Amino acid sequence: MDAKQLQQVLEAVLKQQAQTTSTANNATLASALSARITTFNYDPENGSTFESWFKRFGTLINDDGKDLPDASKVRLLVGKLGEEEYAKYSNSVAPDTPDIITFNDTVKNLKLL
Repeated sequence: MDAKQLQQVLEAVLKQQAQTTSTANNATLASALSARITTFNYDPENGSTFESWFKRFGTLINDDGKDLPDASKVRLLVGKLGEEEYAKYSNSVAPDTPDIITFNDTVKNLKLL
């Protein structure tokens, strides 16, 4: 193997390692954020609306999670919906699935429910 081939192999390994590290960091960040965010359960009589819940936790996702890919933010947000709330949301976006909708559109859609 000549020096040029060795350099190409080294660059490929370093690129793959950087991608793996980035993915691991994103997973760690998403997990840390998830631990800080409570599950959303709709209860308007007690003031528990998506609007009020997102005012409290939206900054965690938007600011602390700013380095997360959009899809990870969507998974984090949708994963924090209660069972009934998730069912209502997923039915409202059908035939699409929640994971293919952008984060901003997910927030807009949830505020309308």
